[in-house]
Amino acid sequence: MRPVIILALLFLQSLMIVNTQAQHPNINPDLLENTWDAHWLTNIEGKHNPGVTGVFLFRKSFDLERVEDEFIIHVSADNRYQFYVNGTPVGRGPARSVPAHWNFETYDIAPLLQPGKNVLAARVWNWGNDLPWGQTTIRTGFILQGNTEKESIVNTGYSWKINQEHAWTFFNYTPEEFHHNTGVGPCEKIDGNKMIWGWHLPEYNDSHWLYAEKIYQGRPAAMGTRGFNWGLQPSIIPQMDNSTVRLHSVVRSENVHADNTFCQGRSEIVIPPHTHATILFDNKTLTVAIPQLTVEGGSGSSIRITYNEALYNENNEKTYRNITEGMHLRGYYDIFLPDGHLRTFQTLWNRTYRFIELEITTKDQPLTLKDYTALLDLYPFELKATFESSDPYLEKILDVGWRTVHTCALENYVDCPYYEQFQYFSDVYISGPAAPLLAGDTRLLRSGILQGKYSVTEEGLTLAAAPGSDHKVIPFWSVAWIGMVYHYWVFNEDREFVGQMLPYIDGILGWYTSRLNDSGMLGPMPHWNFVDCTSKWPWAPEQGSICEPTGTREGYSSILSLQFVYGLQLAEKIFLEMGNHEKAMEYRKLADRINKATYKLCWDEERQRMADVPDKSSYSQHASIFAALTGAVQGEEARNLLRSLYHDESLLKASTQFQSYFHKALVTNGLANDYLQYLDIWKQLIDWGFTTFPEYPDLNNRSDSHAWNAFPAFELFTIVCGLQITTPGFKSVHIEPNPGNLEWIKASLPWKDDEIRLDLRQTRRGLRGTIYIPEGLQATYRFGDRQMDLKAGENRI
Repeated sequence: MRPVIILALLFLQSLMIVNTQAQHPNINPDLLENTWDAHWLTNIEGKHNPGVTGVFLFRKSFDLERVEDEFIIHVSADNRYQFYVNGTPVGRGPARSVPAHWNFETYDIAPLLQPGKNVLAARVWNWGNDLPWGQTTIRTGFILQGNTEKESIVNTGYSWKINQEHAWTFFNYTPEEFHHNTGVGPCEKIDGNKMIWGWHLPEYNDSHWLYAEKIYQGRPAAMGTRGFNWGLQPSIIPQMDNSTVRLHSVVRSENVHADNTFCQGRSEIVIPPHTHATILFDNKTLTVAIPQLTVEGGSGSSIRITYNEALYNENNEKTYRNITEGMHLRGYYDIFLPDGHLRTFQTLWNRTYRFIELEITTKDQPLTLKDYTALLDLYPFELKATFESSDPYLEKILDVGWRTVHTCALENYVDCPYYEQFQYFSDVYISGPAAPLLAGDTRLLRSGILQGKYSVTEEGLTLAAAPGSDHKVIPFWSVAWIGMVYHYWVFNEDREFVGQMLPYIDGILGWYTSRLNDSGMLGPMPHWNFVDCTSKWPWAPEQGSICEPTGTREGYSSILSLQFVYGLQLAEKIFLEMGNHEKAMEYRKLADRINKATYKLCWDEERQRMADVPDKSSYSQHASIFAALTGAVQGEEARNLLRSLYHDESLLKASTQFQSYFHKALVTNGLANDYLQYLDIWKQLIDWGFTTFPEYPDLNNRSDSHAWNAFPAFELFTIVCGLQITTPGFKSVHIEPNPGNLEWIKASLPWKDDEIRLDLRQTRRGLRGTIYIPEGLQATYRFGDRQMDLKAGENRI
């Protein structure tokens, strides 16, 4: 059989032999402080025209007398790169950021080098005007810098060659083909007849290639850009998980036979000449991956691959996710044009899907589908927590919730993977504890905090999302960013890092303070003050409504005022732990003053509800939730408010994502044992066939995976198991279970190289069972009237 020539990177086991900066500490410190010897490269047109876009191939041949034990290089590009050494795939990047803090990845490529000739190769592309919303750019470029003098022979300069890859065409689908603008980048048309096959292999003859053109020398972020383009800094996250995955099953096929053995890699599918065939696949769970389709023959044929999270009925509406009969697939798509040889086609960027459809048209030659696989393109989180109970739905909530968190974790946290891929800071705050708690990994959260810091505007607020092309400001999203810092502090006591964030936190709260009116509440609020999309505050820009609460423009919004209080309270905890008691007390006093003013003006004594505005013309669950959460309403008054809130049909109802604050209010006010009765909507979503939690609990909602609704996955541990971290850095915990009507609970959580384990059962005498505490973790326990200090090892309860 002829060898399969791979179109693009197959990031498989080879990724395990290289090191990225997340694991490799040996970056030459001089490269973080001074100008690099390596230059950014482009083609001759790109040197004079920064707007040049497309796909470009870079190669560097060099000889070695012997191979050293270590050969460290640093690589970056704009927009993206795929990198090879002697034909072996090494990595991809750069991890998304902003130009002034542009990431580079670090690799030790010594295991891939050989005495004699060696070849480094990179595919670099720039999407141009079709740029994904979450991507930033300056101009097309590539740079590679050796770590020390011995690696300097591969520094990018005039010895590197370049060729443009004309096989790729970027295009957008039409509104008739799919009614949503996804914002995740263009579709790809890849023509095998124009492909430069084998360009990355050492034996390829590049004598006809041109030498690349220099733009600028590399410059570290610490030097600032000052008229230059990219400020280079080490990526702090690892390479994405690129494990190979397969489709689950065939739903149906037309004009060709296809069965599940193809999905398993045990059979091939042959499409005869002059045939139009379709095959619909179900992955059974939603995933984010880079498609790989291996074909043979079929010269002149066309393959269209369409991807989506769900199927549509005859009215182009989504229904129960497991129903396929009579349903069809719409969505973004790619086109592959085989050249008649044995080839593997692979897209440049990831695709999000549960369902995939191949639509194939052949000409005079039959086409054989040899195999379809995909490479995961997700942050390499590993779920280390477990949860079981007498309610089997709760284990499913953990499974679906964790999958939601994971599919919304790429090089940045994203709101959703099929649409936008924006790192909205409020979404990250809501779902933020999931990865640190359930996987023991805070690196992506740290990266998100830095992106927020980089985005701070002149007036002191973060952007709503960063990095990306969207520069809108949602003030509360800046408060949520403070919450991200707080979460990081709780799980990782990094005083130096958190200390760097304190001026930015103070700047955000100072901006809010300047908006207070004489009453002590917030006055008219600029920017976009998104709170929740509801029936009364819909997303209807043409009608002047953009999900903002009553009182946003006029002032005196109890919701916005209490959200400010929430930010002050988060900051108070951070500053207090950091030793700045004076600033912490300043925040506390201001929070108390706003709480009292809001209670005085907006509390309705007769209805026992917090009104949205002082004239009491509008009432929502949102206002009362934040009133109970921040302590504007306290004691039995707050508990009665929370107990009755979801039974009051006169109130404007909050969406599921907003219930994260309701759940926090339950815990704050001693009602955590009521928590389990509020999970019915997540159970219903599971019954509807969702494998990730959607944007809104609606069968016909837009996004099927939205991180802001995944929070019950970790609340099973923080509320049901009652595990509360009491010392920054996860040094001590208090365990106070809230089992509701559960008969039993079994759970485990990672802690350093060990784990916390609970095995508890409700009896007539209270909770009985065991709790295991790792060595070095301080822990206390309480249930009802029983309190005890827990020792390292197994404790009988």
